[in-house]
Amino acid sequence: MKKSWLMILISMIIILSVLIVGFYAGIFEITGNVVSEQIPRENNQIGPSAEEQSCMMSCMKCSSPGVGCSGNQQECQTKCNLKKPEVTQETSCMEKCVLVGCGEYDFSCQGKNKEKCEKECEMIKELKQKIKKRVVLGNVLKKKIRV
Repeated sequence: MKKSWLMILISMIIILSVLIVGFYAGIFEITGNVVSEQIPRENNQIGPSAEEQSCMMSCMKCSSPGVGCSGNQQECQTKCNLKKPEVTQETSCMEKCVLVGCGEYDFSCQGKNKEKCEKECEMIKELKQKIKKRVVLGNVLKKKIRV
């Protein structure tokens, strides 16, 4: 009986240790961003999801995206839990690139520019580097746990 409780206790400690190390190592990255690489999106989707757009339009009292809006944008972003991702050189390039020939709130038009802009702004390379870094961290943690 004592051995089974001891095994359960040791297992719980190991699991808790893995979770703590994983959290601090960034494997279980929690950013608070609505738009994340970990959230699957529809192909070519740029900007907020349809649900997020609907929330913003309702809060801002818009007749259509970006048209006839009268609400407070900051308050509505908070209410709809929208947070703009951290701006890097690549994301800044993407923001400017997808707007070419499109309105600020015409996300379907911007989506048509996505693939071209990802190549132009080297977003694919950045994403592959992030994935590779996470795989390496995962492998290091697995080795440490086995030891």
